[in-house]
Amino acid sequence: MRLPRSNKTCIVFSRASIALAMLVLPTVALADAVQWTEAEGGNGHWYSYRLGDLNNAAWTALAEAEGAHLVTITSEAEGVFVEAVHDAAAPQSAYHTGGFQDTSAPDYAEPDGGWRWVTGEPWQYTNWGYSDGADQPDNLPDWGEGANIMGIRWQENGIWLDMSETTEWAAMFEWSADCNGDGIVDYGQILDGTYADNDGNGVPDCCDAGEPCDVPGADLTVDDDLLDYPDADFTSIQDAVDAAMDGDTVLVYPGTYLETGAWVINLGVKSVSIISSAGADVTIVDGEDARGGLFLEGSQGLDTVIQGFTFTRCGVEGIHAIFFWRASGPTLSDCVIRDCAGSVLHAGPQHLGDQVGNPHIINCEFIDNTPAVHGGDVMGFNYNSPVIEDCIFRGNEARFLHGSYWSN
Repeated sequence: MRLPRSNKTCIVFSRASIALAMLVLPTVALADAVQWTEAEGGNGHWYSYRLGDLNNAAWTALAEAEGAHLVTITSEAEGVFVEAVHDAAAPQSAYHTGGFQDTSAPDYAEPDGGWRWVTGEPWQYTNWGYSDGADQPDNLPDWGEGANIMGIRWQENGIWLDMSETTEWAAMFEWSADCNGDGIVDYGQILDGTYADNDGNGVPDCCDAGEPCDVPGADLTVDDDLLDYPDADFTSIQDAVDAAMDGDTVLVYPGTYLETGAWVINLGVKSVSIISSAGADVTIVDGEDARGGLFLEGSQGLDTVIQGFTFTRCGVEGIHAIFFWRASGPTLSDCVIRDCAGSVLHAGPQHLGDQVGNPHIINCEFIDNTPAVHGGDVMGFNYNSPVIEDCIFRGNEARFLHGSYWSN
């Protein structure tokens, strides 16, 4: 789930209006960071222009102390945005970037070989041109021995040049880190208060401590191989469920989760939420064509949430892939149910008049499922009122189509 963005001023550019953006950019304080938002074609990163007469090593250290790096300009659109941030802050100043020439690289050659970004991003887009009276890069000695840093002078409107690392100019900082893998740059989540940064190093305190950030208040953690989160409490989702109490949240890290019983995940009557840290693409519940994937049989309500898993090869003859029995009515969201059998998702009590639960199935995908001989439906609901919203059904087979309605 994407959390609210910062309420600080954001400067945005659409691809269609990028040429006009520099004319309407508002003035910002020199130390304030501005975001190039994804909604307007940006990368979601944050940028801040810093004035001062420092060399490249000094600026690098200051940027790293704030969880940032010197700016990397990997596209024409980003270059226009960066130059606009510069012009709004201090238009008549030159600045350091995160481009450098690696003299040990196999493609190193003067003046234009071996250039790299400090982040390791591919060096593909360039904007060398005529700057400081010469075509760049030129490795001119008057910049000092070893013109191996990429900088930008204010006079040439964003054109790059090579210079010595000892040159004392201003700098552009960029924040791009996403330590918790939620798709949102950490710096913005610090600004908007989502995560604490009490030591002011630009990194969420939860990441500094090696603790999960994704689900605040997670009670138990699971990682199948202890590689994504070595301090996880369990390597099995079922073991975490067995240890959990009603109201707990189990946070599951990427991996493939198997079991040996009738179900990979059996909550029984417990009201426990199970949420993946990185989503369904990388968090797999695999029934191995031998067992069901998820079973609940209590009176769980919508506050019991199962979110962000792929259920695959779940369900066999007589066992559903996912079964919300009796009065169970949880929330199943952001899941993929693929290559499963049985009645793929079944919910409801056994008899008319029994207590019912009304599950919500939100933003899920049902793909290439084939019901078993005596389980002929992709979805089946008994005597309840489910909500199915923003789901995709593709490539599924059903052995028969049926339905009934009881007014009492």
